[in-house]
Amino acid sequence: MPDRTRAVGGVVAGVVVAWWKLPPEYGLLAGIATGAVCGLVNGVLIARAGLTPIIATLGTSMVFSGISVVLTNGSGLRLGYI
Repeated sequence: MPDRTRAVGGVVAGVVVAWWKLPPEYGLLAGIATGAVCGLVNGVLIARAGLTPIIATLGTSMVFSGISVVLTNGSGLRLGYI
């Protein structure tokens, strides 16, 4: 899994735990689900849209990075129990 996909998955997991005050298990599931959706987007772009895999991966990697920055407003997430 590319680093930016892990980043957006981690941010979503952190948002679920830190901002929504849900248990860490839900954050873990949200992070895994986000990674799966990111992989699905890459797969669709490659299989259906006919993009070259490296182009699709690089393009979505920038989008995923932007999503991470937007979700956190460019700052880190603070988890109270860590």
